[in-house]
Amino acid sequence: MMKKTIIFLSCELILLFALSFWWVSAQTDYFSKGKVPILHIYGDKIVYTSDRNLDVYLLEADCRRRGGKFNRCGSVCPSDAEVCPSICAYTCELIKK
Repeated sequence: MMKKTIIFLSCELILLFALSFWWVSAQTDYFSKGKVPILHIYGDKIVYTSDRNLDVYLLEADCRRRGGKFNRCGSVCPSDAEVCPSICAYTCELIKK
């Protein structure tokens, strides 16, 4: 009985490791090819995505590289929009120089 439990737990650990490796490699591959998801670039901000499954660290790094301030729940619309849906998106508020 104990031997079956050890084998079962070992299989679960291997599966968990394989899935973790696949997820990390998929995220790394996506961003390493320069495919940071950008929905729109406005004059004062960049709207990345509203997909909460992406690695936020990479989006923050892209925003820092651009000299902006990262926002985890920014608006998807330009600043001067009269009407805008209330959707949280990862955005980069660009700092004017």
